[in-house]
Amino acid sequence: MRSIGGGVVVLALVILTGCAMHSDQPADPDVSIAAAKKITQAAEVKAMHLVPRSDVEQVEQLKTGTLLSCSSGWLWSGGIKATLRPGVEGADVQKALAEAAKEHGFTVTRDNLLTGDARYELVDANKVQLLVTVYDDGTLLNVNSASPCISLPDDFRPPADF
Repeated sequence: MRSIGGGVVVLALVILTGCAMHSDQPADPDVSIAAAKKITQAAEVKAMHLVPRSDVEQVEQLKTGTLLSCSSGWLWSGGIKATLRPGVEGADVQKALAEAAKEHGFTVTRDNLLTGDARYELVDANKVQLLVTVYDDGTLLNVNSASPCISLPDDFRPPADF
């Protein structure tokens, strides 16, 4: 009789632990995705504000992004780009952005693309990752972004864009 009672207690603990493990799951995945998108786009805008307006002809932020799988769930990925004014060197703007980002709370690292061009990774306090590159013969500053991983229900199927 004791082993049955002990088994019931163990079973109850396993069930309760399973429920506790999923208590951080959102009732509505769209709410979590919207929050990830919001902090990511805010980081994009913050970084772009570090570029002098006199260097920029136009800024375009993607309205939607894509959900990608990551180690512990999903991340929202988007981007923002700045078309630079004629005569402005993209590599100089990129480097200046990276330096300014260090002073504004971003962790900044640099690596090189296969082409040999620089790419800077900016990570903010929310763990949003921004990858800053230069394209179109130095006339376009491109920022690809990724939110931190978020946990969503196991049966979640991502929409094409969000």
